[in-house]
Amino acid sequence: MCVLISASCSQETKNQEQVQNNDNQSANDNETVTAEQAPRETEPEKVEYMGYGFPDVDYGGYEFRILNYEIMSWGYTTMAVEEQNGDVINDAIYMRNAVVEEKLNIKITEKLVPWGGMDAPLTKSAKAGTDEYDMTMLHAMNVGKLTQQGIFLNLKNIASLELGEPWWDQNANKSLEIAGKLYFTTTDATAFTFDMMGAMYFNKTMIGDLSLENPYNLVRENKWTMDKMLEMMRAAKRDVDGDGIFTYEDIWGFSAHAVDDQYFFGGPKMDLVSKDDDGYPALRAPDEYFAAVYAKMREIFNLSDGYCISPYYNEGKTPGKKEGIGSETFFVSGQALFMCQALSVSRMMRESDTDFGIIPFPKYNEAQENYYAVLNGNFPTFQILITQKDPEMAGVIINALTATSSTTLKPAYYDVALNYKLLRDEDSIEMVELKLKNRAYNLAIIYGWGNMAEEFRKAVFSPTGENPMTVYEKLADKTQTAIDKMIDAFKDID
Repeated sequence: MCVLISASCSQETKNQEQVQNNDNQSANDNETVTAEQAPRETEPEKVEYMGYGFPDVDYGGYEFRILNYEIMSWGYTTMAVEEQNGDVINDAIYMRNAVVEEKLNIKITEKLVPWGGMDAPLTKSAKAGTDEYDMTMLHAMNVGKLTQQGIFLNLKNIASLELGEPWWDQNANKSLEIAGKLYFTTTDATAFTFDMMGAMYFNKTMIGDLSLENPYNLVRENKWTMDKMLEMMRAAKRDVDGDGIFTYEDIWGFSAHAVDDQYFFGGPKMDLVSKDDDGYPALRAPDEYFAAVYAKMREIFNLSDGYCISPYYNEGKTPGKKEGIGSETFFVSGQALFMCQALSVSRMMRESDTDFGIIPFPKYNEAQENYYAVLNGNFPTFQILITQKDPEMAGVIINALTATSSTTLKPAYYDVALNYKLLRDEDSIEMVELKLKNRAYNLAIIYGWGNMAEEFRKAVFSPTGENPMTVYEKLADKTQTAIDKMIDAFKDID
């Protein structure tokens, strides 16, 4: 974050020392990690952001208005803050915005609505033709139906967004485009994008105590596979009280909510909806590869015999349920070797005594080319309403916010999410960077066609879900009808 402070190198060193002192004091007081209160003055022309350079424009103090969701316990959504308060992410947003505001001569403001409360103001503004918002931030599972109403601009027609530049997620742009049109995509200008990336957590202490292989090295050596995960889960599970029944008192191989199996649908050929030659969605039946991966998922998410516990809703009907326990609380208690959760959970666990690491989700086998990071279906997307009077100006500002976040918000996020007791976990940072390169987006989850994605997710735990063709055949007609309806809608909008 020091790149945003107008100061000499010696002053940067003092700032870093002060940050460390503040952090150490915070740890002693068991409070939130803090950053030094930095001056508002900046020199944006001296800062480089992945090759980005500010354009020579002056918007005369224009108020750039963002419609966004309120911050939640499980997601840091906001993109505009009024002042610094010592919170690392808050202050990074403040300082990032200060750079953009100064260089473009604008003022960034934000209207926050409760989760799920964005549909009404969006559709109202679009239908009334009122120019109320310059940028809107819908979560992915809610954006598909609104897109089909034709209320958003095609982002590919806004040249100033520079969507081909490296600060944009090209996987997102390619995956979310339909028939050459892109009405929404992701942006790293919000910490919520990082928060909603799926992560695999492991207990470092248990790995050492059990003399298991180093998960970081397994990833680097291309040996982190589903079979390897199962092998380590078997080694970790233990019937502590010896009663022959795995309960909340025992140690399990894996802790997860049932919904978290969505993160395993990220590899090649795991999308049941692809695209045809014209770029429209096309339903695809499960093949042998899908069936093989699906079967391995069912082994991993076996909700019994010490394999996987799903505490919060007690999906596995584990005896002795304890109210209020989630997968993360069970994990930090040292009762599970692995945990599947969104990356946002790492912030919640910072003050725990559990020494944990973060790695990608395993490959199906070593022949799989990449590790993939499926984003939670609630990941943020941005849109520009058709009421926008100056789309190119909006594009310049959104582009600047996204580009400058690469060296401001992202490192600040790492400082909070990937530190353990104030010691920066460079291994986990390396793993998250690997995941960022291969973020995966599932159209079936986003658009919800025929509810097929949800039914496949639930079938992983169902006694009747062993053959994925059974699920597919039950829902294929309904799903195809929904896809056809969506295609017709897209053909009628610009």
